[in-house]
Amino acid sequence: MPMVRFRCSYGGRIIPGSHEKSSHYIGGVTRVVFIERVSSLSDFRTLLFKALFPGTLIDGCCLSIKYLLPGKDPDRLISVTTDQDLHEMYQANSKLQLFLFLLDEDGDEYDLEWNECVSDTGMEDDMEYDMEDDMKEYEQKELERGQKEEKVGLRLPSSSDETNVIKSIVRSTAKHTLYTSSKVYKGFVGMDSRIDDLLHNYICPWLGDEVRTIGIHGMRGIGKTTVARAVYDHICQNFEHTCFLSNVREMSKRDGLISLQEKLLSRILMEKIRNIEDEYNGAAMIERRLCKIRVLVVMDDVDQLIQLENLAGSRDWFGPGSRILITTPDVHLLKAHGVDTIYSATGLNCDEALQLLSLKAFKKSCPPEDYLELCHHILGYAQGLPLALAIIGSFLFGRSTNEWKSAIDRLKNKPERNIVDVLRISFDGLRETEKEIFLHIACFYKGKDRDRVTEILDYCQLYPVIGLSVLADKSLIAMSKNKLVMHDMLQEMGWEIVLRESPYNPGKRSRLWSHEDINSVLKKNKLNDFQGFNNIAYAMLEAFVHQGITKARETFQIVSPGSNIPKWFRHRRVGDSLTVPLPSHSNNNRFIGFALCAVFVLHEHHRVDELNIYQFKTFNATHHLVCCLKLNGRKLEVRGRQPAFRFSEEFCQIESDHLWLFYVSCDKYFGREWQNSRSKIEFLFQTRGPGLKVKKCGVHFIYGQDVGGLNLTMTQPSRWIAPHEHLIDFQKI
Repeated sequence: MPMVRFRCSYGGRIIPGSHEKSSHYIGGVTRVVFIERVSSLSDFRTLLFKALFPGTLIDGCCLSIKYLLPGKDPDRLISVTTDQDLHEMYQANSKLQLFLFLLDEDGDEYDLEWNECVSDTGMEDDMEYDMEDDMKEYEQKELERGQKEEKVGLRLPSSSDETNVIKSIVRSTAKHTLYTSSKVYKGFVGMDSRIDDLLHNYICPWLGDEVRTIGIHGMRGIGKTTVARAVYDHICQNFEHTCFLSNVREMSKRDGLISLQEKLLSRILMEKIRNIEDEYNGAAMIERRLCKIRVLVVMDDVDQLIQLENLAGSRDWFGPGSRILITTPDVHLLKAHGVDTIYSATGLNCDEALQLLSLKAFKKSCPPEDYLELCHHILGYAQGLPLALAIIGSFLFGRSTNEWKSAIDRLKNKPERNIVDVLRISFDGLRETEKEIFLHIACFYKGKDRDRVTEILDYCQLYPVIGLSVLADKSLIAMSKNKLVMHDMLQEMGWEIVLRESPYNPGKRSRLWSHEDINSVLKKNKLNDFQGFNNIAYAMLEAFVHQGITKARETFQIVSPGSNIPKWFRHRRVGDSLTVPLPSHSNNNRFIGFALCAVFVLHEHHRVDELNIYQFKTFNATHHLVCCLKLNGRKLEVRGRQPAFRFSEEFCQIESDHLWLFYVSCDKYFGREWQNSRSKIEFLFQTRGPGLKVKKCGVHFIYGQDVGGLNLTMTQPSRWIAPHEHLIDFQKI
């Protein structure tokens, strides 16, 4: 590689000359260096900086390089900012005068002076060098210069803030110097901004001798290991001793903590460490051997506090300037260990996700036009999860658009097993009560109010206050505006766990949430070890009342196959209406609500286009069943609302007698006017829609003492309702 001679001036500044249009470069230092002729500006910067300032960690990327053509004034300097500029500089002249200016992190030139403690004689000797000089003589002079222990630094103007200037320089250096390309992660998209964030806000290389522990947390598949490996590859050259401990969870489980301790010591000390007696001695050896060594250590996929206690028990275990990175899906583990700062790994944005999917599926950064819409279906499914995008993209590589469409349809009903298996690792590490809470949220309560779900799960003795906190710590759920949030892929994983309980018989699963599966089970009228389907309705009402319903405007309803009014209903009658005496005045204060019941049947069936359609909020109904309360022939209602069950024949085919069971608090629909009357009240069950008929009806007044337990004639409810007695999936109406 040919060598090029340069005269380099730095540390000075350009000032106007005595004549108009003239200027001078004053102050600073000028040296002569020989550099290999390279075509890359980045490589040129690195070589130039190493030649000028050997041994320093700051490289030339924080410098502005300019050159001066022969016979021109310094105010006519030409900037070198691209590879093409570098090529033109080579062509300009065989003996070039370079000028270097320090840049801040915004790319602006600092008005600073460089301080170099060297003799003027040495510099003048360098200036007289020519390409014909003996290179050995040049190298000897450089050696002599080094023996003088020259020091490179900055002389700040008195008005400058030294701390801010130093931070700015190091940040600029970290952004460029430490960002060398990683061969392993060169094609990973969205990495630059994440590395930049980690370096500047978490790893903080300018903090010098401070030992820092940095936690990286997020759900599985979000890219914690990838970003940790990329950061490690970018900064490892600045540490003499480094170690990347992969798969700590798996290795600890398989080989034990002693094996990990030996591996950590062996890699850092670069010698075989064997025969550690026990974990206690291993921890003591790590502290004793590494306490004065500046190290970079990454501990990937940690899942237990004991692992950290035995591998990185304290900052004092490592020498000044060390950096310890820990990746885990459990943020509580990081807090318990007392890390200095925690970085939350996030999914890819839409553009990044499309690029990653395209790289995996088409081996290029943009998808073909005819695949673009299909790609967006995949993006909606993956929700920015790199694991899902990589697995699905690789699977779809080389496949036709028809195959893509078929795969997308399959994903809607059957998640990719490889994705589920990775996500399930966190689930398998939960306690049994936490697993139950997770599955309930996945199947029923995603997006629901946290307080309401806590109330339900607490009744089921699942200890939801601590359980929800644990799930959030392990990145399995999140909270937003007091709503339970769960990533779509985690929800699918929860569904898949329940489906695997009984792949071909929904009635044997612990939970049903799919309308198709529920309809199938109801049609068979057969549930897991359940005697009498109607018991579901009664058990659910019992559980609802057992919660101590005292809030106004609470309602609950269920419809199930059945042809008889429950025996515990005090007032029952054949037909669609019944008249009952009012509760005594002495009971009014203890009265909390009504239990209403009706047996109905649909005698006629029609095509939907032959029926009148009634629109209610988010759905259309063809039939209605409504309960009215009359006092002295006048309807009682609140804001025109009445208890009702609505359905459409498009989605609901009623072939036999069905039971509608409805609970309503005392003033939800009927107000309190009737309570001051001595008359009887009439309950009328009205229908709308052809063929719908009420065969029997019933009413039961519920008082405060009933909350302790309803005298229901039923068998024990099945585990289909819940794996714990009385778990109910109901909602406010």
